[in-house]
Amino acid sequence: MLLAGSLMLAGCTSAPEPTASPSPTASPSPSATSTAPPTETSEPAPAPVPEPVTCDTVLTPEATSALAEQGLELREGTTPGYPLAEQFAAAGGTACTWSVRQSDIFFTVVQLPVADGEHDAWARVLAENGYTPTDDPVPGAHTGPVEPGTGIAPIAIVETTRITFMSAPAHATDLAPAP
Repeated sequence: MLLAGSLMLAGCTSAPEPTASPSPTASPSPSATSTAPPTETSEPAPAPVPEPVTCDTVLTPEATSALAEQGLELREGTTPGYPLAEQFAAAGGTACTWSVRQSDIFFTVVQLPVADGEHDAWARVLAENGYTPTDDPVPGAHTGPVEPGTGIAPIAIVETTRITFMSAPAHATDLAPAP
């Protein structure tokens, strides 16, 4: 009995219950806050990482639907005969080609994220491939040389965070907005 009573008492005294009393907070005087230097340095919050672009997200949903209605099917990872598109894909860009089976009808888009400090290097690559700034049909567009097989001059659209190759400039407004 003595042992049972000791155990019961030990259970009652082992951990005090917390009280709901508010903890006092000190508020600094206005003069102390305006003249005191900050005591800790805070690092900026990391920028949110955008979702990676895919062939399903590179164009607007309406544009993707319109391509499907015209009989164009997606073939990811291809860049049929476009040296600049091949360079973008080799640098880690997302390469997408929509085509009509058993025909020579296709549309190619390659989008590459561009980090700060890389714009000058990519401007040189554009110039080396014969692309010149025209802002036609959209701001940031660089028009390339006319392709002999199609008679169409592809474009590259340079933006702050990305650069996009498009084999048909008529689809420039179909590009999904940058995140």
